[in-house]
Amino acid sequence: MNAAVEKYFSEITGAQIISESEGIAIGFVSDIIIDPFTGAVAGISLNKKFSQVIPALDIRKLGNPTIISTIDAVSEPEDIIKIKQILEYGAKILGNKVFTKSGFYLGKVYDFAVNINAMALTKIAVAKSILGLVRFNEVLLPHTEIVEIKPEKIIVRSITAIKKSHAISEKELQKIKTYAGVSCE
Repeated sequence: MNAAVEKYFSEITGAQIISESEGIAIGFVSDIIIDPFTGAVAGISLNKKFSQVIPALDIRKLGNPTIISTIDAVSEPEDIIKIKQILEYGAKILGNKVFTKSGFYLGKVYDFAVNINAMALTKIAVAKSILGLVRFNEVLLPHTEIVEIKPEKIIVRSITAIKKSHAISEKELQKIKTYAGVSCE
């Protein structure tokens, strides 16, 4: 996969949004709205309150800058059924807690990547932290490891990905095995 095809939230947030037809800047990307059931990018938000959104259909290029078809694409979430449903469900990616199916806590999502051509979630970057300042046990998980995205947590398939990432020590891995009651061999 071409590295330019995958962009992280941290690279896109704050990017200027430009209307292709009018040729003017209309705001900045505040958030990326991900469908928790499909992993598809449903749209972007111009503010943290999600009072102004742009559906994925009208996004020509997601990046820095972000290009949209027309200024008329800016809508209230109530006007776009899919985005309204996603926001009402309340599941988010960034900041959400991540657990394995067996219940082991991996940390919180501090960044995520999307394929800007397919407009879909590709990876989540997860870590534990001390007071939100110092990250440790960082793990980069592919979207294929995600079982479910809920409002209160993201559930991932197994701890195999953790072992492969070498993001934790063998001692920590042994604690995970013992706690989860599964083998990583």
